[in-house]
Order: sequence, then C-alpha cells, then structure tokens
Amino acid sequence: MHPTFSPETQRAHQRLSEQIELFIRGGGNIEQISAGVSGTSALKPKNSWASERTAKA
Repeated sequence: MHPTFSPETQRAHQRLSEQIELFIRGGGNIEQISAGVSGTSALKPKNSWASERTAKA
C-alpha cells in the first residue's frame, strides 16, 4: 500500500523534479553523498530558545 500525499506535496515534488531536470540539462552535476552526511554546516550555531519559560498547563 502506498502513502497518499496532499496535492500541495505532489505539486512541490513535481516542481522539484522539473528544477533538477533543468539543472542537469544545463550541465549541472549531482554528486553521491554517503548516508548520514549532513548538508548543514557544523560551524553554524544551532537554534536556541530565547527564554526558558515552560508552557502553561
């Protein structure tokens, strides 16, 4: 059984596929990246909360 995706998700996937195709046709190259490798910079600080308040019950 396949999951059902919203129309917005389907449109976003289609748009991304089109952009990738244009990138490759324009001479772009997609490199293979090993599983578990992050695309984020280790030098960039992670987000932190502005205050340490807890949610009200």
